[in-house]
Formats: sequence, C-alpha cells, structure tokens
Amino acid sequence: MKIDRRYQLTVKQLYISMSVSIVLALILYSLLSFKATVEAEKKQLTFLNETSQALTEHSIVSADISLKLLGEALLAKGALKHPEQGRLLLDSVSDTDNTMLGYALIKENGEIALISNVKTDIKLPNIRTNLTTAKDFLKALASNHMELGRPYYFTGFKTWVLPLRVKVESVVDGVLETAIMSAGMKLKNNKIVGPQIKFQPWQTLMVIHESGYPLLILPSKKTDKEMYGSKVPSELLLNLKSHKAESGIFYFKYQGIWQIAHYIKEKHYGLTSVVLEPLSRLMINFIERIYLVFILVFVVTLMVIYLLRQMRTSRLRYEKSLYKHVNHDSLTNLYNRFYFKNNVNEIILADTLREKRFFILFLDLDYFKKINDNFGHEVGDQVLQELGKRLLKLVKNGEVVARQGGDEFIMLKEFYGTEKNLINFIKTVIKEVCRPIILGNKSLSVCTSIGVSRYPRNGHTAASLLGCSDIALYRAKENGRSQFVFYSDDIKAKMTRHLEIENALEWALQHNEISVVLQPQQWVKTGEIVGVEALVRWNSATLGFVGPDEFIPIAEAAGKVSNIDHFVMKRAVSMVSRVSKKIGRELHLSVNISAKILLEKEFPQQIKALLELTGFEAGQLNVELTETAVLTGFDVAKNQLDKIRNLGVGISMDDFGTGYSSLTYLHSLPATELKIDRSFISDMLIDATDASLTRSIIDMGHGLNLEVVAEGVEVQEQYDLVKEYNCDLVQGYFIARPLSEVDLLAFLQSREII
Repeated sequence: MKIDRRYQLTVKQLYISMSVSIVLALILYSLLSFKATVEAEKKQLTFLNETSQALTEHSIVSADISLKLLGEALLAKGALKHPEQGRLLLDSVSDTDNTMLGYALIKENGEIALISNVKTDIKLPNIRTNLTTAKDFLKALASNHMELGRPYYFTGFKTWVLPLRVKVESVVDGVLETAIMSAGMKLKNNKIVGPQIKFQPWQTLMVIHESGYPLLILPSKKTDKEMYGSKVPSELLLNLKSHKAESGIFYFKYQGIWQIAHYIKEKHYGLTSVVLEPLSRLMINFIERIYLVFILVFVVTLMVIYLLRQMRTSRLRYEKSLYKHVNHDSLTNLYNRFYFKNNVNEIILADTLREKRFFILFLDLDYFKKINDNFGHEVGDQVLQELGKRLLKLVKNGEVVARQGGDEFIMLKEFYGTEKNLINFIKTVIKEVCRPIILGNKSLSVCTSIGVSRYPRNGHTAASLLGCSDIALYRAKENGRSQFVFYSDDIKAKMTRHLEIENALEWALQHNEISVVLQPQQWVKTGEIVGVEALVRWNSATLGFVGPDEFIPIAEAAGKVSNIDHFVMKRAVSMVSRVSKKIGRELHLSVNISAKILLEKEFPQQIKALLELTGFEAGQLNVELTETAVLTGFDVAKNQLDKIRNLGVGISMDDFGTGYSSLTYLHSLPATELKIDRSFISDMLIDATDASLTRSIIDMGHGLNLEVVAEGVEVQEQYDLVKEYNCDLVQGYFIARPLSEVDLLAFLQSREII
C-alpha cells in the first residue's frame, strides 16, 4: 500500500533536521566537556600532589626535629667528649624507631663521636675528609635546617637509605659545643612518606631529590636499585628545571607517550614532588564523562527513529487493518460482501468487450437455525468457519468465495467449458456443504440451497447479479432445500410479485383492504345451516384481488401472519355475533390459525379475553389448524391446544388426510372435529380410491367421537355421496359461496322462510 509522498518528504526532512541538530549539539557538548575534563584533571592532580607534598614535608620536618632533639640530648650528656655517656640513649632511640638506622653524632672535625648499632673497636671514616660525604657534611654545618643527602645503599643493613644531617648546638660546662647529628631514613617500606595517598593505577607520585635521584616512586614495579640507584627520566628533569615557579602543570613526552604532570618545589630541603599520568587517561576520563550522554542521545535518537518508523509502520498497519476490516469477514476470515461486490465490479469494468463469462453462486444454509437453537451460537460459528474452509478449497485463482452475512455465502465461479461442468461444480459444492461436520463428539449436518446468475446475461453490475442469484435462491428453497436454480425472467416475475405482495401487506392491514367473508356449513342430517368458516380476502388498490393461497404463505414468511390471524378472529367473532342475534339462534364459527400464532404463549389468554369482551360463547368457536402447524413444535402446540380446549373452544384439524403423520398424532390432540381435504372430495366421483379414503376418514373420525366436515362440495353428486358416508357437515359452493355479513344474513333469512 502506498503512503502519501508529502508524508514521506515530511519524515525525510524531519530525519535531516534532527540529525543536524543532534550533531551540532554533540560537538558543542563535547568541546565543553573536554574543557571541563581538563580542568577536573588539573584539580585532581593538584590536590593529590599538594596532599602528598604536605605529608612528605611533614615526615621530613618530623625527622628534622627528632634528630635535633636527639643531638642536643647527646651533647647535654657530654657525648662528644665521653661517647659512652650517650650510648644508652642512642641505642634506645635506634631500637625504638625502625624507620631510621645508623644514628651518629659527628664532631665538627668530621670524626664520628658516637654511632648506633656499631662496635666501638671498628675504625670509622672521617666524614669531613671523605670525598663522598664532605660536601654534604660541610653544607649541614653551614645550614640552620636539616640537609638531605643523595640516597645510597647501606651495605651493613642491606637497604637503601636517605642520609639526614642536621647541625646541633648545646652549651656544656659553659662552652658552646657544635656537632652534626646524622641518621639514615629507610626508603624501602617507608610508611611515613605519602602513605595516606591512594593513587590510581595509571598515576605516579615521585619525590625527587635535588640531585635528580628519587626518594619515592609510587606505585613502582622497579627493584630498589632501579628505583633509587638511577636518576629520574631526563625529560622530566629538564621540564622541572625549565619551570621556575614553585608549582604548576606541564606536559611532556616520555618514551613516546604524552604525560601531564603537576609539580611542587620545596625550597628548604631541596625536594620536588611530582604527580603525573598519561594524557590518554585524560581522554579516557573525557570519554567516560560524555559516553553516557552520547549513549543517551543515541538511545533517544534510536527511540525517535523507532517512533517515526512506528508511526509509519502503524500507518501502514492501520491501512492494512482497515483494508482487512473493510474487505474480510472477521468470523470466517473469508472476503466479505463489500470486497466481493468491488471485485465483481472491477472484473466487469475491465471487460469492455463483454467477452468474459462467469457465474455468481448465492448459498444459503438449510436448517442452520436448528444448530444455533440446539447447540448455541458458538457451535454455529464453528460450523460457519468449517464451511468457509471447505468452500475456499473449491475455488481456483481468480475465483472468489465470500461470506454474505449470517448463514449465507457467495461465490464467483469462472466459466470453463460447458454448462454441464458448472452443474457438476454446483453439485460438488452442495455435497461438500452437506458432508457431516465433526466438532468434538458431535456430528452436525447442514445443507445448502443455491441460486445462480450469469454474467453478462443476467446483469452488468455486482448488485444486479447478486439480486438475480438471490431471487433464484428463493425459488431453490421453495423447491425443497438442497437444490440449485438458475435465474430466469419467469423467476424474476414471480419474485417481483412476491415482493409487491409483501410490501403491500402492511398497508392493507392499516387501511382496511383485508376483509373477512363467511362460508356456511350445513348439518347433513337436517339440512340446517349451523355454522360458518371465516375466510380472509384481500382486494388491493394497487394489485387488485389477491387470493389467500397467494398472500398467506408470503405473510408467514415475512412474519406478518399473526397480525392477519388476530384481525380475522376479532372481525369474524363480531360478524357472527351480530348475525346470530338477528336470526335468533347461535351459529358456530370456525377460524383458521397459523403455526406462528398457535405457538405464541399469550394466544390462549387472548382468545379468553376476546370471548369475555364480545360475550361470544366458547362453544360457538372452533379454531382450525393444519397438521403442519401442529408438527412445527408438537409438545408446545399440544400444550397450547389443551389450554384452548379447556376454555370450551373446539379444535378442528384442517386439510386432514394430506399429512404423513395424521394418524400418529391425532389421538394425542384434544381435537373435536376433522375436516376432509378438498382434494379427496373433488376426485372421489372419478377415483374409487379417493372415495374409499373419504369413507375411511369419516368412519375413523366417528370412531374417535369427532365431528367430520367435508369441504369443497361443489355438486349434488358429491353431496349425496358424503351424505351416504354419514358425514356430519358439508361446506362448499354447492351449499353457498363465501358471503359478506350482509349477504350471509340474507342467505340465512331466505332459508328460514323456505
């Protein structure tokens, strides 16, 4: 299905504008984020280095103070002149502080007066004259604060130490004594310098002596000798030398990797603290800062794209759903009548030369209502679904099967070969539909009647062809179900007449076109007119006279026969009441009723109400009904007839002898009268069998204590014969035609005079 091009352009423009906006926003955000990341990294490095430098300085200052206090204490004890007087104190301090070793008190001339943990008989070097230590010794003598020497490996203790020398002075016996207090700070496992600082794996802390040798490298995978025995990278030293400020940040390249470094230069002890990390880490931090936003933007973008696609997909799905809803039946999933009509019209429109040939089959299921009534609509729906599948298997490409609605289906069948082929196909359709349907443990059976129309003979539109098929279907059902009929003009004429009568019936009831006539019934033994039968007549202003044999079946099919029954009964009761009063004696009245009104629950009560309203005696009234009316719903019908009979109203079985079950059910019904069908009376003079059957019916009726009426007596010979058979009542043209109320009164009065 196609989408409007304007809709496609709008979506494309939206994609482009959204993409450009997102790219520009991300570029701006990236620039700002990168700047923020650089600033954050600088702040972090500065904080780490300042904290580390403070802790390092604290450790050095503490050592400075400790050495001065120790030296002054030793001088006070006279350890310069009498070393053994300070031995106990020096060894005690040495044993207590495991971060320091090699405590020594050195005279101004460089001689070692006292040293911890070393035997006194060992010859010790002169610190002032020794080339390795002279420079630092003299520097310490000239300084007011502790001097740090270059780290070296202390062989005696097998560890790397940082030489510490501080000048100490004390007045002893009135004389100012000056000395150098020296010690070695252990560098390995030192927990004083920078222990509280937690560095990331990619960050490095260096505390560098002014000689270029490191005092501390954290973290480090190097050996002690590699760490303390060689200077830090020259690139770093050159950068530190080039930066004159006490602290700052610089970038340098080391072993092909760019680093960012923060430094702090300590002016008293000649130490420089440096924290550095690879610039790549800055980029990682930058990525970590922005990646969530990028992911979020990416996700949001995907969601927007997804929503736009969903909008497009939803539109397509909606159009497809709408197409299916408009063109398919939701229950069977077959095409519906709207698609079928459009498809047929498209085929006809394309057939400009009228060369195409096809047939429209209109199917209506027979007795489907019984399945719904007996098993429920759910089972009925399953039956329709199964039949839809069966019908679908019968059509080829280019042919269509659809559900018209309810229990009706329609098929478009291409014409191949001869009409005989089509007839065989139709028989196959009927056979498939009539095949039992198995649902669970139920075996259900339905059949179908089919009306067939042909293109182009019967029409040039889908509507006209379906109309013709429908008309043919109606005739097929009249022919006895499970039949098929091809449409013809004769069928159309009859159907048109049927529709005209059906449409005019309502008007007739409302405008008094329906009338009642009364046909006299004569008691055979006395020749007296004892009753009448009410017959309905219709003289239409548009259709002319319409006989009851024509319009009553149509009224039954249209559901209007109950209105006619009520009208006839009320009118006939009124007419016979008036005539009876005028002739001074009661006349019996027989009124025909349909199966529909008999099965209405209120009907017995309505008869009772009518009798009470008019004062008509119940014994005067007979209701006539056919065997078919009783068999429509025998149990309900019998119950209704029992109630009517209990009112005192007579029950007459009309057209007796034509039903296949007459004798079977007759003894179960509260009948008071039998009416022999006119077909027996009309032929009994020429057909001995009919005469014999007529006599048998009369004898059987008498045997059941029923009065017997022979209707349709037209001539004297028929009258004489039924009289000979001891028939009780006769009715027919031989006695009198059906008469109006006025004519009946005149007829009765004339017979009274005679």
